[in-house]
Amino acid sequence: MTQGVTLGHKEQIDEGATGATEPKASHRPDGHYHEDRPRADDHRGTDQLHADDLRDADRLRTVYGLRKVGPSPASELYRSREISAMTPADVAAFNCVGIEFVFDLRKQSEIRRKPTPDGLYAETLTIAEDVQRPPDGALAREEIPFAGAYDDPRQRLIGRYRAMAHHGDYYALVFHMLCRSNAPTLIHCVNGKDRSGVLCAQLLQIAGFDRSIVMEDYLSTNRWNAAMNETDIAARSGSAAEDEATALRALFEAREEYLDAFMEEIETQWGSFDKYRRSELHLTDADCATVKSLLGTT
Repeated sequence: MTQGVTLGHKEQIDEGATGATEPKASHRPDGHYHEDRPRADDHRGTDQLHADDLRDADRLRTVYGLRKVGPSPASELYRSREISAMTPADVAAFNCVGIEFVFDLRKQSEIRRKPTPDGLYAETLTIAEDVQRPPDGALAREEIPFAGAYDDPRQRLIGRYRAMAHHGDYYALVFHMLCRSNAPTLIHCVNGKDRSGVLCAQLLQIAGFDRSIVMEDYLSTNRWNAAMNETDIAARSGSAAEDEATALRALFEAREEYLDAFMEEIETQWGSFDKYRRSELHLTDADCATVKSLLGTT
């Protein structure tokens, strides 16, 4: 099993974090690998799975929602739901895709309940921060009214997405790690919707994609999660009234207004996404070029 690396959420990119966050030599993009660690491409063979179709690993798509970020077939960034339930056959298929890093956005309590599966060739990186909570009292002005067991679901999600806009240090660490590794990477959380959705939306904006592409990628989660969502809704609501199932759908679905809330909060606080990118994410033009390359664009 690949030993995961956990990163503290307050580590700074430019001081003290280099040693803790530098990718292990076995995965460095300069081609220097440990002799005692297999390279992912040494295990693909003649039946290598081309990640643009994954025709020999449909289960990875249907069960885990594994797909590329963005519209380009050349994208080396992937997103999915959590992968902890992978069988040995799933792990073997996953290893053939050639993903070298897994960025696990789940909280430590979630990881403890459902650990990363054994046997992955990819290095797993986690960052211990709950990005859905308001940091340091930000957004304390906004009260979410309680309305039954699930609160007001729309306002609850809108509040979460606005809160996520105030975790620039977290995203900066993830993006700098991504640029530093510059390798095929999977990004996932639990359901692959909120935390992964927001992070992937930022990557697409950093690469210069327009809003329609960003939103299309975000909303694609509804298609990949449809069967799982209906199963979970049926299990949780049972024979309860339809309004409870409706409330659960509002919690489980990706909705345009949720991502809009995140983007609007950025514009309100920083004036534009580009200003946020420079002042909060500390991404240079060279970093943006690396993100574009990873997403399969020039």
